[in-house]
Amino acid sequence: MEITGGLRSMYYDTVSGSPEALTSACHAFGADRLLFGTDYPYCNEQEFRHHLGYLSESGLNADELRQVRGSTAAALLPPGHPAAGKQEFPAAHA
Repeated sequence: MEITGGLRSMYYDTVSGSPEALTSACHAFGADRLLFGTDYPYCNEQEFRHHLGYLSESGLNADELRQVRGSTAAALLPPGHPAAGKQEFPAAHA
């Protein structure tokens, strides 16, 4: 498998907290390969709030944000899990 195909087969979290990094990752791998993430409980409250709010600064369109905010994660969960099949989780407001 070529390198880009291998990278495209993995999932990545958004823990960097950088809108620019999120935009780059979305272009490189696709929004369907990105999962919302934070370093909680290892980050302080200010860092946690930043992770909750920076997605809207990334320039991703509504469908891409829906995937990153939870629909991709929900699709990966086993049937019967309370979050399985959800299309989007509520947007977090810092």
